[in-house]
Amino acid sequence: MGWGRYLLLGDLGQQMDLADHEAEIERLKEQLRSKQGVPSSVEQQLETLQGENDELKLYLAAVIRLMLAKKLIITDEIKAVVAAVDREDGVEDKKYTETMLPGA
Repeated sequence: MGWGRYLLLGDLGQQMDLADHEAEIERLKEQLRSKQGVPSSVEQQLETLQGENDELKLYLAAVIRLMLAKKLIITDEIKAVVAAVDREDGVEDKKYTETMLPGA
């Protein structure tokens, strides 16, 4: 490994060193994951939730753009309603934890 391999094998030696380093990085990542105590099922759940969140944002963006294109709403109205809903719990934090429909 290292400079000796590079001197003897040139680019091939360098590629072999890179492959060794990548394998070591993967091994260290796996070791870190196991020490953190995060089960792979938790990681899978996080990945699933991230995917669902991304899909929800996609659909929300499509609905808003459709409503804007049909002139059913304007951007300022959306911003005002979002700000009002955000303040409902007393804190403007870009989060919403209440029920989706008022009074439900």
